[in-house]
Amino acid sequence: MEALLNFDEPVDVGILERVLHCVNESKSDQDRSKAQVVLMKFKNHPNSWRQVNTILERSSNPHTRFFALSILGDLIQFRWLEIGADQRRGIRGFLITIISNFAKDFDLLH
Repeated sequence: MEALLNFDEPVDVGILERVLHCVNESKSDQDRSKAQVVLMKFKNHPNSWRQVNTILERSSNPHTRFFALSILGDLIQFRWLEIGADQRRGIRGFLITIISNFAKDFDLLH
């Protein structure tokens, strides 16, 4: 689980999906709690938003995709002015592309 917190490497989407599955499906409160802590650390890391594209490209799991988009939502809502103008333009373009792709192929949402 802790491997998710290494932001020097691209996110391992398989590990992320297993951690999310643990949060949603684990019978063990201890495992669920540990997974929630890792997810919160990942989500609150200042560079987590840089992993969103990789997560969306490599995962078809709706829970994983929602988690990735919630990272982006938090960036926009709470830290938008902390990132540079070039990065904001890039994110706008990225969002336009995502929305356009979803509009073209509604099945991507499932």
